[in-house]
Amino acid sequence: MSLLLQCRKTLETLSSEWSFCAGTVLGAAFPAALPVGLLLPFRRAVWFFAGAVCVLVSIALSRFAPPPEFRELLGERPANILYKVELTDPRLSAVPGIGVPAGVRCRLLELKFPGEKEWRSCRGEVLFYSRLPVPRACGTVLSGQGICRPPEHGSLWRLDGGLYRNEGTRFSLLALFQKGRDLLLARLCSGIRSDDCRQLAAAFFFGATGGMTPERRGPFTAAGTVHLFAVSGLHVGMVSVLLLLLLRFLPFRSRYFATAALTWVYVLLTGAAVPALRAGVMMTLFLLARGMLFKVSIRHLLGAAAGIAVVMDPASLSSPGFQYSFFITASLLLLGEKLVKLRELEAREFALMPRCPESTRKHRAFDRKFALFALAASGITAIAAGSVVSLGHDLPLAPGAVAANFLTLPVLGTLFALLPVKLLLSFGPVWLDHGCADLISGFFAYLLAVSRVTAELAAPFYAAPPAPWLSLVMAALLLTALGVKNARIAAISGVLFGVLLFSFPLRSFRASSLVALISSDSQLPPTVVITGRTAGASSVINPVYPHLDETERLLRRSGVSRIGAVGFSEPSVKNLSGLGPLSRRFAVEKLLLPPAARSSWQFWGRVSETPGDFVCVPPGMGAEKFQIFRKNSGFAIDYPDSGVMLSWKLDIRSTDSGRQVVFERKGRAPVRALLPWSNKSGVWQHEL
Repeated sequence: MSLLLQCRKTLETLSSEWSFCAGTVLGAAFPAALPVGLLLPFRRAVWFFAGAVCVLVSIALSRFAPPPEFRELLGERPANILYKVELTDPRLSAVPGIGVPAGVRCRLLELKFPGEKEWRSCRGEVLFYSRLPVPRACGTVLSGQGICRPPEHGSLWRLDGGLYRNEGTRFSLLALFQKGRDLLLARLCSGIRSDDCRQLAAAFFFGATGGMTPERRGPFTAAGTVHLFAVSGLHVGMVSVLLLLLLRFLPFRSRYFATAALTWVYVLLTGAAVPALRAGVMMTLFLLARGMLFKVSIRHLLGAAAGIAVVMDPASLSSPGFQYSFFITASLLLLGEKLVKLRELEAREFALMPRCPESTRKHRAFDRKFALFALAASGITAIAAGSVVSLGHDLPLAPGAVAANFLTLPVLGTLFALLPVKLLLSFGPVWLDHGCADLISGFFAYLLAVSRVTAELAAPFYAAPPAPWLSLVMAALLLTALGVKNARIAAISGVLFGVLLFSFPLRSFRASSLVALISSDSQLPPTVVITGRTAGASSVINPVYPHLDETERLLRRSGVSRIGAVGFSEPSVKNLSGLGPLSRRFAVEKLLLPPAARSSWQFWGRVSETPGDFVCVPPGMGAEKFQIFRKNSGFAIDYPDSGVMLSWKLDIRSTDSGRQVVFERKGRAPVRALLPWSNKSGVWQHEL
């Protein structure tokens, strides 16, 4: 009873906003824990259960909503259809020089099968591909005949449109905002001569990422700075601050209300992506609270914004983007409160000094040093919080991310400050406009150079993923180090967090990273082992029983305790003869099943008889980075992860004298080897 009373006393300190946030989170993630709200006082409990009811209703509506009709009509197989689609991709831009994405997001309006007379109205989004150049204006309606295919990766179907006919443009709010964005983007890009800088500027300021090809995106992904080209809280926050400064001539309340409205205009101009919407909700709550003179803590506004975001999309609670946004923001808010108190303590001596030039000079020097210290502390905290989320989702960590983000941070504020200047100068003399364009080009060239250098000096790697509970422990340690008032507890929590954070990258860095091929008799398929940083979790392709000892040796040498995926080059019983013993020696998570063949019924029967806790993934539904392609005399493995600059391709062919291996990696000479036929297993391996 005393424990319950103590818990109730602690929970009574929760505000209404945090009670609402807790109700939405528990309702979306742990519905069985909702009775915790009974421990709250009546007013807080009302907010708690209101949030829980809102998110449960949102979940019910999303689950009971009818699926897109075109999937019901087509089933789960490719179909040849006549279509009418409307372009709705916010990445499109009508500004000359801005690239078009390979697959354009469209809304399917009508379809019919060949031979039918009447069109069937339908709904749903598809990725549209065509041999003809796609129009650059949202709202354009296209019609033609093509093949609609189920998704191989992701959730959107693919429509190979072939030749199409332009049916005109329909009015929509998205098309209206796209025209306004293109007017601003044309003014911004006028005078920018470099194609790379033009594409980077369009993606950075307005989210027009059509020209961000994998080659352009690769250095930024490797350096950990690719987030700069996805409109999110950083961009929305900087635009809000810039608007507050530009609207200082307005009265106090009008300035904050106008900034909130113009912030949403910017969010809509950039395509209203999910990260921008979350940031827009957070900034709107803050600006409206300030404009109405409410004394509400930023912590409470963050809780309310998180609750609203969960109600809008309950599934976002488990997404990395949601966790990045709110966990990093919460960490920065806790750090900001500590920095404010530290500044008050350190600046107390200046309040006692008489006003004179010497004291003013010292005060300004102190402000500059403290601003640099606060900037460094904020950058380290944001990167540490983001690393916790990355580790929890087994996402890549870039060793040069800390240095790259620090070196680019001063440039970001300068670029947003130059944005209104460039838009105004585009109406003035040409030489001034081109001078400002050259300055912006120089800053983007600097961003590109920093990202390339850090990517080359510190190649990215996949840190050894921790257990889910350990990620929660690291998050709790970071929040404790930033939030508690006791300096000793904060220091201990910070040290423990640092030790845990750096142990995973170092553990992964020490482990070997290789691609290995095990081959023996020509009657047996080869086994491919992928370990280390290149695939996140290790993978085995064709677990053949005679190759099992060599497979285990390679995995143990790399410190592997689990196998993320087991793939097969073809549905043959020989290819999975070692699956049972392998699953007893290692924890196998997934089986990537190959496409069906004429005699594959024996393969499926053997798979169903194999004991194990693995999940069978149908062909084309896996999210693995490698892909397997059948060939006449062998097969090939393609690892097309150009984002982290570790793309490679392994080509395996059977010849009269042995098994020929060709390993290709972008920017390097191919590595060739020949494993002769033998009764013993031969091993070829290539370390990365």
